[in-house]
Amino acid sequence: MSNRMANEDQFMMFLAKCVLLVSIIGKYLGVGPKERVHRSILTGADFIKDLTERHPCGCYDLLRMSVGCFLQLVDEMKTRGLLTDSRTVKVEEQLAIFLFTLAHNERNRVVQNRFQHSGETISRYFNKCLKACLHLGKHYFKQAGRSIPQEISSNPLFYPWFKDCIGAIDGTHIPALIPVEEQPRYRNRKGVLSQNVLAVVDFDMNFQYVLAGWEGSASDSRV
Repeated sequence: MSNRMANEDQFMMFLAKCVLLVSIIGKYLGVGPKERVHRSILTGADFIKDLTERHPCGCYDLLRMSVGCFLQLVDEMKTRGLLTDSRTVKVEEQLAIFLFTLAHNERNRVVQNRFQHSGETISRYFNKCLKACLHLGKHYFKQAGRSIPQEISSNPLFYPWFKDCIGAIDGTHIPALIPVEEQPRYRNRKGVLSQNVLAVVDFDMNFQYVLAGWEGSASDSRV
């Protein structure tokens, strides 16, 4: 009888040690329920609803796009099948994540806090929207035709001197995140890290050509 009780005590002690060991391992490996990081009552979906229903200036300030333009872009993405609603994130919120990041050059952690999603979710939908915009571009970037624009042919001040002109050309600097070792090449004359982007538009304000990626230190004549 005493031997049986001794064996039971040893078994219970062994079991207690196992439980303690599992608890310690779980603590260091992160096993068990995780505490929710983003707990704001204003979720990403609520933020989008508030953004599109309040004063129009709010949408333009945060997304650099009017409410009407934003909703039209959402509709076009859906119509062309470039973006679709997921179980937790609708197209409106996906595009807002993308535009908010670009408009303010925000870090992933800041966007996480604004839309109440994980860093992986933010990164995934940003890249998804970027690919969708690249596919959408072919519907808006069109090569110039061979005909002489009416704005030139009907104006004796321009014709025939500018009969081969297809539009206006200009450049702009867009802020960029650059690795430390490459930053000197991308620092422009104002001391800001940027890419020098060149664009050509016709008389109807349609893009004919875009060249992006030049270092910010590159002069306009070089681009």
